Amino acid sequence: MVAIGVASFILANLQQKLETRISELKPVTQAAGNGQLERNEAFSIGGIVCSEGMLFTPRDVEKPTNERRATLVYAIPPSSTSFKGQFGIPDGFPSAWVDATLYVYVDGDLIKDFRAAADAKPVKLEIPLKGAKSIKLVFDGYSALGDASFSSLAQKQIENPPKPAADTTGMARVNMTAPENGEKTKDKLTVKWDAVKDAVAYGVEIVLVTNNSKTVPTRFLRSFTAKGTSFEWIYSDDVVSGEYQVSIIAFSKKGVLTRFSTGRRFTVERRAVAKPGNQ
Repeated sequence: MVAIGVASFILANLQQKLETRISELKPVTQAAGNGQLERNEAFSIGGIVCSEGMLFTPRDVEKPTNERRATLVYAIPPSSTSFKGQFGIPDGFPSAWVDATLYVYVDGDLIKDFRAAADAKPVKLEIPLKGAKSIKLVFDGYSALGDASFSSLAQKQIENPPKPAADTTGMARVNMTAPENGEKTKDKLTVKWDAVKDAVAYGVEIVLVTNNSKTVPTRFLRSFTAKGTSFEWIYSDDVVSGEYQVSIIAFSKKGVLTRFSTGRRFTVERRAVAKPGNQ
């Protein structure tokens, strides 16, 4: 009996490790057209508590539909068999929003749309993946996706544990050629990389690592889509001085084609703006 109990405990722990929460993964693309998309801790949908999730808050209910949507794209962890979560309108919603929709795309194809209503219990998602490589989530309206995760077949991995490999995802990386690591810039950044076979587009992600004020805007993230093998980022007024990191990923017609490139860091040194009376 003791041996059986120990075996059950080990099996249970292995099964838990085969569930990957979406919060543990870095999105390939994160974009909110006319609103704010952020991770929230402990919120409720129709009285049902979610321990964590992604919340989208549009800024203007009058905007056209395509301008009040948010998009998240993830590379699916290897061996995942399904994606699940809870979708709905969080309690305490703005009065202007009474319904919302979540569109789920797998490898570029729309699989299903989930509709939610205010004050209603969350809609449960369970999407079969069948060896898919990418998943895209499109939020339409004030809404949240709670406790989302990827699940794998535990039994097969326990019976036939895979041998460790240098690249457990089976996906190559994009080879970035510019900028140089530690490069200093003032007004713009030029990013270059080697072409990837079958790629139809590339994603360029830039994040702020640190700045001189020691106050890092944790939500500072820029995601761009580029054709060809180069991209020029001209700094807008909200780009502050500090150290940044840039990474590249490639997309095929069906979705994610590669992993992110090794990140390269660069410094932004904004020119000081002259104040009246000091000229």
